[in-house]
Amino acid sequence: MITFLEYASLCEHVYYPDLLEINGIRFAEVKLSSLPSNWSPPSRVDFCRFSGVDSSIQSDQPFYMQLYVKFEQGRAVGAVMALRGTDNLPNLIVDTKSFSSDVLGDGSRDSLPAYLNHAVMFYGSCENYLSRHFPKLTQFSVTGHSLGGAVAQLLPLQAGYPSYAVCFNSPGCGHLQGVKKDHAGWVINVNAEYDFVSKIGLTLGKLYVVDVPNEELEAKKLFTSFDKSRADSALLEVEKADSTRNPILKRDGLTLGHADRLYAYIESLDKLNNTLELQKKYLNCQTIARLGSWSLLQELLLKSGCDVYSLTDEYSTVILAQHSIKNMVNALQLPQNISIGHNGII
Repeated sequence: MITFLEYASLCEHVYYPDLLEINGIRFAEVKLSSLPSNWSPPSRVDFCRFSGVDSSIQSDQPFYMQLYVKFEQGRAVGAVMALRGTDNLPNLIVDTKSFSSDVLGDGSRDSLPAYLNHAVMFYGSCENYLSRHFPKLTQFSVTGHSLGGAVAQLLPLQAGYPSYAVCFNSPGCGHLQGVKKDHAGWVINVNAEYDFVSKIGLTLGKLYVVDVPNEELEAKKLFTSFDKSRADSALLEVEKADSTRNPILKRDGLTLGHADRLYAYIESLDKLNNTLELQKKYLNCQTIARLGSWSLLQELLLKSGCDVYSLTDEYSTVILAQHSIKNMVNALQLPQNISIGHNGII
């Protein structure tokens, strides 16, 4: 069995593939595109990363995925295709193109992530590799964090592959075009309770909710202060504007509707104004700013800038703390979550 803690560790490792160990799980890289008949895994290794499956896939590319095989006493017991999540600007662009309408609208214009075709091709390469070198291995699953989790779940949901997808803090894909909802049984979601990204879209499959303590109180404040009625009202404005034939009214209506929906999110930031971390960031910004200050006007501009900077920085800190795969891995080892971490796919 591969546990959810191990899946999460693979999701972390695919961000840092050169690491030899994560949380006591030991890794080794196998670069061979074809294994000799007498090949055996290195001793004292839990997972081998088979980079030789497709040597054209490199970690410095925008989208990255790898094949891992788990070994117990030298015997292969499970294989996992791990997909890296949002890690660079091209990833962020794909995220925005795919899921922005769920944040600004009703999600009806969200689209399949552009990396899905790459994942489908690599999945086929992994299947061929496993059938040649590990023909007795029956368990082949996929996993990913964030954007990687979204693409991973689309392999059974959209491409139709009969593989379990274990997804960590990833947006839901149940509303996307071509998704086979009757394949939802292949998807397992493991989400932080106050993660924002995994609340985007329509979540399909089994859901485990994890208590991630990092910045948890601040994240809870953001969740409880979110004005859903205002967001829903703004969505009605968007739909009304979208249906009009007058291009000027349509443009103005869509702009105002989207702005009002965004404000429903931004308004919740006020809950962070009194946190100690925000005050520290604000004072630090002011201290640095005053070193170069030479006029009252500049003082006023810098004060305003520090207000925006410190609030934005604290917001990012809270969001990323709940979304982080490293924090998820650590959380799955805590007493309150250990039953989830030790669970898995048999």
